[in-house]
Amino acid sequence: MNGQIKIAADEDNVSSSVPTTTALFKDGSKQVVGVLQAAATYVPHPFVIIILTLALKAINTCDEISTVGKNVKDLKCRICSILLVIVDFISKRFMEDVVSIPKDFEIAVIELEERLRKIVADLESIKNQTGLYFLFWKSANMLKVAECFRELTPAMEKFNVAHELWTESSLSEIQTRLSNVSFKTDRIVGGIDRVEDKTDTLRARLESNIRPHNAVNGLGWKEMPLPPGIFEGRDSIVNEIASLLDESETSRICILGPGGMGKTSVALAVMETSAVKHRFASDKRFWIPCIEATSASLLIQVLYSALRITLRTHDPLEDILAELSITKDPRLLLLDNFHTPWEPLQGSQRVVGDVLRQLASLPHVAFLLTTRATFPPSDIIWQEKILPPIDSAASRNIYVRINEVSASDPNIDCLLDALGHMPFAVTLMATLAKESGASAQQLLDDWRRDGTTMISHTSSNEENINRSISLSVRSRLMEQNPEALDLLATLSMLPAGTTFQKLEHWIPTLTSKASSITTLRKIPLIMVTGDGTIHARLFVLPVVQSYMRLEGRISSHIRQMVHNQCCKYIIDHSSLPGSPSFKDDVQAIGAEHNNLWTILREATHIVNSDNVSSSNNDVIVALLNFTEHHLYTKPNLEIAEHTFRFAQLTKQDCHIAQSLFLLGNTYFSIDRFADACLYFEQGIRTFQNLSTGPDYLMSGKCALFLAEVRHYMAMESDKIEEIILAAQRDLEKSGDKYGIALWQLQMGRFYWYNGKFEMALSVLDIAKGTFEALNSLLDLRLCLHLIHRCYAFQQKYLVALDFAKQELKIAEEIGHDEGIQTSMRAVGIDLLGTGHYEEALSILEKSLILAQELGSPLAAAQSLELMGYIYAVNENFLAAQVAYNSARGHFSSLVLEGTELGMAGHKRCTSNIAILESEPNEFFEKHSYAMLY
Repeated sequence: MNGQIKIAADEDNVSSSVPTTTALFKDGSKQVVGVLQAAATYVPHPFVIIILTLALKAINTCDEISTVGKNVKDLKCRICSILLVIVDFISKRFMEDVVSIPKDFEIAVIELEERLRKIVADLESIKNQTGLYFLFWKSANMLKVAECFRELTPAMEKFNVAHELWTESSLSEIQTRLSNVSFKTDRIVGGIDRVEDKTDTLRARLESNIRPHNAVNGLGWKEMPLPPGIFEGRDSIVNEIASLLDESETSRICILGPGGMGKTSVALAVMETSAVKHRFASDKRFWIPCIEATSASLLIQVLYSALRITLRTHDPLEDILAELSITKDPRLLLLDNFHTPWEPLQGSQRVVGDVLRQLASLPHVAFLLTTRATFPPSDIIWQEKILPPIDSAASRNIYVRINEVSASDPNIDCLLDALGHMPFAVTLMATLAKESGASAQQLLDDWRRDGTTMISHTSSNEENINRSISLSVRSRLMEQNPEALDLLATLSMLPAGTTFQKLEHWIPTLTSKASSITTLRKIPLIMVTGDGTIHARLFVLPVVQSYMRLEGRISSHIRQMVHNQCCKYIIDHSSLPGSPSFKDDVQAIGAEHNNLWTILREATHIVNSDNVSSSNNDVIVALLNFTEHHLYTKPNLEIAEHTFRFAQLTKQDCHIAQSLFLLGNTYFSIDRFADACLYFEQGIRTFQNLSTGPDYLMSGKCALFLAEVRHYMAMESDKIEEIILAAQRDLEKSGDKYGIALWQLQMGRFYWYNGKFEMALSVLDIAKGTFEALNSLLDLRLCLHLIHRCYAFQQKYLVALDFAKQELKIAEEIGHDEGIQTSMRAVGIDLLGTGHYEEALSILEKSLILAQELGSPLAAAQSLELMGYIYAVNENFLAAQVAYNSARGHFSSLVLEGTELGMAGHKRCTSNIAILESEPNEFFEKHSYAMLY
């Protein structure tokens, strides 16, 4: 053997019944080190314990990287050899009561400590390599392990290892030596046990005089703050948490939510409730601010200070646990802002979890934990309370209590909606309003321009919203998942959020949807509402949206992608009433409406026409389709006007003409007849200038709508007829039989309006046949409605009722709300004419609701006037007065338009109200009644 035993070199040849040399070295050394560590207080050579701890760490790391190669085993054996020498050396002197160590041995130990620290660092760097990196650099790792082996050679010489260990001639001699060590170890343990017995006796005597949590205020200790003076909208959850803390089974409460929701305020309010004060004495409630505890060791320091620990040993955590266990009095620990240690900047989350679990092992210690997250710390059963935004009333109360002069400001609610009713943001904005004297509208305008920057002018990190959000956006979790930032940017452009199902549409490039969502929820930068299915909704809080949308935080790539997907979504879901997909398309656009409109406004925010390029073609097409969608669901003047303005910027007459047609129809639908005429007339000229067949069809349609509006404005019949004849000429140029049927429809209206019912019915019957052949259900419904009118005006109510029911059926089948409302009123008129008052009242009430939803004052006024008449028939004169008065109010808005319908309706209602007030019993002899509906 050449005077040396190469430890573990022939390990595989040793019988399995005999422990290997390495195993004996490792296990025996661990036992000794374990005993020595337990007796650290009584061993006057702490540097020896450091050496043993480092050596064991190196051995454990060697086990974890054993795949590097045989060099690792050699290194482990060499370290075990040194352990054996040290254990032998120390055990001899300890048993011989020799407490001094030779100077040369101490120097050797110090040098060994330096070398072991370097070796441990090198081994840890290898262990921490990722899988692929570990494989690619295996050769380099083997060289590094070999270098570690060589580093120990000088140390081996200092300890005279050749003499102490390598001259051993057989495995049996090594085992004998280890047995001696084990025997001496048992003696050490026995000695320690006797010392521990004495220590326990001393501790028992001391504890009877110790008052726990009574240390003099140390560095970092802070008094628990009071809840905020202005605290609104959280009473329910505060009382709920207090009740849970009163029961030991539910005394682990975690308050979750984004920054700014008031988690700390809620927790502090809980600490002040009578239920909590009753169960936990004042000196047994602790506020532990974790905001600066960026590692497990700092968390322990914060705990030690906040709990005012009096014990002073070498292990702060053991001191904390021991002092919490001195008595079984209930304690309550408020671990505030625990997200900081849970995502440590130094060390691992596992160590932090170990600290938390050790504290949780004490059944008489309750936890109230706040964290800026969606999920609580793991491995503990928590009662989770996710803190949502406060309601609008509470939000308003906070604002007005801070800034009392704003109580009557009409724009406060809009400002608070923009802030998402986040308590902290509301508080900062109200303070800004008070200090600056700005109105809510001025602040709202600034918010839309400057976002979170306007309420982030403070040096305090805890009160700076921008800094708070940026810390989350730039966190390690976000850095580890770059796609999460793309998802955050996309969702920040969707003010209403979106569903899991629709997420693939908005960001089709996202490859790791689940992990990106998880990352954003952990921080948390997104919230989830709903049942957890694909229909659950993901959204970003308005304050975070505002932060992300400024200063280029959303890349141009993501922004353009969202613009493109918005246009595609609208175009893909564009259809007309009567189309098989219309109802589904209405539902699809309704589900994303706020997002679509917000994105369209952003995409069309162009200063002048020079910035409009051909790439904007999809945008204008989407805008035109979006406006048309509203025309058949709920007319929206803001959208129609915006579309017209952007169409003008494109300088493309085809788009301008289409926007004029839609804008005219929108004004017509909301009973602004003069404006409707203006845009229809411009539309006629613009379409005629384009001079194609489809454009002549559109110019003719504009003219027909113009004629209908002029009917409502009581224009002379001959002038209306001129408009219709002009429309006929354009429709004939189009060569489209659909256009001719539209002209026949309008002629039927013209004849009806002039009392020529037979002529009207004749031409309407022809149009009806064409629409049926073309399956143009929208126009067929209108044709049936005019036929109903012809019979109703001749008081042929039963015949009229049949046509009214037909048109209502079609309107409901195609999902056209305006058609449904008009058809319901037609059925109500016919039922009223046949004396079926209760049925008529029931359907007219439905018609009224729909008219109000559609925003048509004329339709609402007509339904109310008819309802007033039925109430009077039933001798409910008070209800009749209310209905007529409300109808008069709606007619008043039409009087301002200068329409005959409005003025005549206002006059009738005023007269009927006077009769009901003075002579209700003579109402039927004197009342004014109109059937022009």
